Amino acid sequence: RVHGDFTLFPFAMSASIEGVWPQVVTPFSKTGAIDLEALDRLVEWYISAGVSGLMILLEKSGEANQCSDPERLEVTQRVVTKVAGRIGVICGGAFGGPMEQCAKLAVSLSKLGVAALALESSHFSLAADPESKWKANMELFLLMVPRVRFVLVETSRPVSAETLAWVATTGRFDAFVEGPQSSGLEAKAAALSGATTPVSMFTSESAVAARALALGVKGLTGFAVAVEPHAHVWLVRHGERFEDFARQLCELLAILDSGLEPKAPVALKQSLLPRIESLTTFVRAKVGPARLSLTDRELRALTALLAISAAWLEAHPMP
Repeated sequence: RVHGDFTLFPFAMSASIEGVWPQVVTPFSKTGAIDLEALDRLVEWYISAGVSGLMILLEKSGEANQCSDPERLEVTQRVVTKVAGRIGVICGGAFGGPMEQCAKLAVSLSKLGVAALALESSHFSLAADPESKWKANMELFLLMVPRVRFVLVETSRPVSAETLAWVATTGRFDAFVEGPQSSGLEAKAAALSGATTPVSMFTSESAVAARALALGVKGLTGFAVAVEPHAHVWLVRHGERFEDFARQLCELLAILDSGLEPKAPVALKQSLLPRIESLTTFVRAKVGPARLSLTDRELRALTALLAISAAWLEAHPMP
């Protein structure tokens, strides 16, 4: 077991995890080094958009699997320092590999002032493995990392409503992020609503954002949130009062989501280039889907969608 005494940042002790939490890309220079100054600018841009917190070092959006342990610690410390308690920070907390090594890193990350560590569902068993194996691995990890708060992020390994009900009984999770193109939104929301320990639910699918919020879902995240946080902040704050506009906005954001998801993280960086000075589209992956980029036609279409979204928000300003 990995044990350790530590003090969490004050934010982590008092704030609930809800609202809009973009999944932040990890900026690299043209030579592949982490660009901390671009990361600072990205953090400030999100804060100016009114987000509640940031999710950093997730596998697909943040390329966490392409970073070393020292880099993961450096990025987390940099973001927490830059945020300075203004909003929350959740960082990836397990990145594959031997469980003891993962647990040791999780303890180190938890000391840096994050609100919670994100555990991606695919890191605890294969999609084809029985649920019992996933639960056993998760239970062992929780024992190895005591007193740390977590967020469960649904990825390629689906999380059923039954599993989610079990997760809530552990008392270790503050939130659950439903994956894109997942199913059973209502059942999962119901599973968490009856939990004795409150667990906030997030959706990462902008197409259902308005409906999810009406069901009691507490937060929004995902690919469209990363490039258009302003619209999602509007949805959380005012979508219930302006249902027709919220529905139309979700339809627009769904198109944005579908264009970004297959080609993340490059597509996210391409979409953010006009907003973040010195940001590049560099990714460290040498082969595979992570290197896919938007075509000129796709990029023009997404740029147009962002312009339309901005115009709609200008016509319906926040009260």
